[in-house]
Amino acid sequence: MNTPDINTLFSQANRFLQAGQIPQAIKICKKILAVSPGHPDGYNLMGILFSERKDYRQALHYFRLALKAVPEEPLFLLNTAKAHKNLRQFNDAIDSFRKIITINPNLHFSYAGLGSVYLEQGNYEDAIKYFQTAIRLAPDNSDHHYNLSLAFQKNNNHDM
Repeated sequence: MNTPDINTLFSQANRFLQAGQIPQAIKICKKILAVSPGHPDGYNLMGILFSERKDYRQALHYFRLALKAVPEEPLFLLNTAKAHKNLRQFNDAIDSFRKIITINPNLHFSYAGLGSVYLEQGNYEDAIKYFQTAIRLAPDNSDHHYNLSLAFQKNNNHDM
């Protein structure tokens, strides 16, 4: 019996993910982890799949396994932060986004992530500050501009 090529399995899982066929993608991802136990990208992909199912606790479990293997990988930290945010574990989300900034202060998505957490918490001044930094780093990102305008709008309504 041939061992499936890991790259082929990742391609298959990603195709299923893009097609919205999450159960099939999870099945392939389990094969990846069977062929290569402890593969951090396999854990990360599994976390993404569970995030797609909105099972953020299970997603967080897999993102933590990925981080255990590669503790300072910004993508794994980003996915962990997003899962924490979706679980409304804001302090943990903030810690993860800040760790990304410590590792690489030029990644706009970490500032935008912090801004979104602060926006959700009603801390509009900090949200504005972090969205502005995200825009400085990625001026063409329309999401950052939209979120900044939303934070300004909410801040103005809050001050009234």
